Amino acid sequence: MDQALKATLQTVERILAKWPEGYSQREGKAIASKVADIDRTPLRIAVIGPFSSGKSSIANAVIGRAILPTAIQETTATSFLISTVPPTVEEFIETSDGRHVPLEEINRVNTAEYQTVKVHVHSDALPAGFEILDTPGLSSAYEVHEKITIEALNLADVLLLVSDAKQGMSHTMLDFVRQHPAFAAKSYLLLNKADLLPEADRAKVREFNEGVARDLKPAGVLLTSASGEPGIDALRRLLVEELPPRAEALKVETARKRLRALCTGLLGMLKELRDAVRLDTREMDEKIREHTRKREKLLAEVSNRTEDLTAQAKSECRAAVVAFEQRGMALVGKWTERIVKGEPAIGFSTELRSIWEEQARSLEGRIKKLYGNYRADLEGIGVDANLQIPWWTNWIDWAFAALAVLGPLTSGWGNLIEAILGKYVGQLVREKLVSSTVRNGLQSAVTQWVTQVSQQMERRFADLREGIKRQVRENLEPQLAEVEGLLEDQKAKKEAKKLDVESERKALESDIAEIEKVLSSLGA
Repeated sequence: MDQALKATLQTVERILAKWPEGYSQREGKAIASKVADIDRTPLRIAVIGPFSSGKSSIANAVIGRAILPTAIQETTATSFLISTVPPTVEEFIETSDGRHVPLEEINRVNTAEYQTVKVHVHSDALPAGFEILDTPGLSSAYEVHEKITIEALNLADVLLLVSDAKQGMSHTMLDFVRQHPAFAAKSYLLLNKADLLPEADRAKVREFNEGVARDLKPAGVLLTSASGEPGIDALRRLLVEELPPRAEALKVETARKRLRALCTGLLGMLKELRDAVRLDTREMDEKIREHTRKREKLLAEVSNRTEDLTAQAKSECRAAVVAFEQRGMALVGKWTERIVKGEPAIGFSTELRSIWEEQARSLEGRIKKLYGNYRADLEGIGVDANLQIPWWTNWIDWAFAALAVLGPLTSGWGNLIEAILGKYVGQLVREKLVSSTVRNGLQSAVTQWVTQVSQQMERRFADLREGIKRQVRENLEPQLAEVEGLLEDQKAKKEAKKLDVESERKALESDIAEIEKVLSSLGA
């Protein structure tokens, strides 16, 4: 086998080995095996034709004696493979079960039991390294005959298409060869029993049949006769003189035809596989959408819970401030009355602080009850307020303390007013003036404190919201992590699928390009 053909065969075998086992691959490997064996196999010449066309008679004439059975009926139920052996080796037949029987005992063997029988003979007309395949007749009533003939077509390097010269190349014969393309490098049309034709008509019959078989592209049309003129001289010259020098080239050409047929079929299969390779991610996309919906639902739940809990926290805080304001204003009335009566006026801010601390503790308790782990994010709202009481509230205590000190020196600051305006009028003025001044001052203190506490709370709400959001997310984290894990897994699978499909398509495209290159090198 030449190096180019060997390289081509290796390419085909490599591509065949990559794809799944199946009928096409087994068939392709069988063809490749035949190509690989051309250096070890003989040049096979298959004799094909209808029964009673004289195929076996021709083979016997080539051998030089009657060895194969002949009759005017569907006789040959076995394919005989005839080859020569050196004169020093005894002639024998070889059956498919391994039996070796001397040729003279061939009649003792029921050859019909075997699909193939090898016959080894001495013959000057059959060169060494050649093998003649005598096949069952076409147009037979037996299906097995046709099957054996088809196998002979697959094995042959040279075809001898035998027809009765008087009947010519039949349509049955033509259709059979067309439907079962052979790989043979050459084919020859043998018009047998030509001795039954008038000599004047032989050239016309030959020309006519050459035209009938034109699409089979025969290399030649030979007139033959196993008995009488024109005999088989032309066939002997073909076998002894013309074919031997070209034997290797003919086997190579047969191998190339086999590879062309194999590559043509393989190319079609690869293109079908390539066209069938489609990226179908519908199932994955649906799962991705499903997991995305679940993720969005969980994130929406995080947002909704955060907003709901933040709103509740704000409501509780504001309720605490409102309650503090109400209690603070009630304290204002109490302290206004005390001051008007001249009772000791030190301790308003302390009592107001005590009210806020109580309110803050109550707020903390409600938050703990409502929000559990979220309470850490609310700590300090009340504390900050306690640490930043309006500075001037202490001045109220100091001012009233100063009046309390001066009172004994002037019999009380109220007595001073009575002395100026008269006892009755002075007392009324004193009460109204003191009551209004004190109340306004104390109310202003409470209002400013409430304002400052409210502002401090508002500043803390942004941090509060983020803290609640973190806690809500932590509570939902197991579910969220599971959904996000499934989502990423499906996305990864989709990307892997894309890569697999792309890789498979690239591999197929590469193989298609190689097979097309092989076909181009093999020629049309």
